[in-house]
Amino acid sequence: MRYASLNLLACPMCRCFPLKLYVFEERTLTSIGVSEKPFCDVFCGFCGRHTREIGVDLINCDLCLSKDIVSGIIVCERCWRWYPIIGGVALMYPDDIRLSTRIRVVEKLFIRKYRDRVPGHVIARDPLKLLRGVR
Repeated sequence: MRYASLNLLACPMCRCFPLKLYVFEERTLTSIGVSEKPFCDVFCGFCGRHTREIGVDLINCDLCLSKDIVSGIIVCERCWRWYPIIGGVALMYPDDIRLSTRIRVVEKLFIRKYRDRVPGHVIARDPLKLLRGVR
């Protein structure tokens, strides 16, 4: 997943935008070189701020586009749902799918691996209580 995806993603449950990103693993790719900046029109996921707050001269789109997020979580700071990034793919399913399909098994494995890297306030506010009790 690229940081630039946060310019497009909203919470599937409450439609909140922008979302908060916590990166656990990333890899560096060859930069593609951007001619028109900023690449993201509303929100810069790499800086974690709205583009109008940053200033075009301070946005480093080439560096941003050379990074690929391998694992992490995306958090909605309105409803406090979190969505895992596994193998570079953000799994942003609605609650009913997360709780009743094999997605739940995939998420449990993810939680076992990265629970110690999830911020405490995200664990405390997790509305589905998916982060609690998994070892």
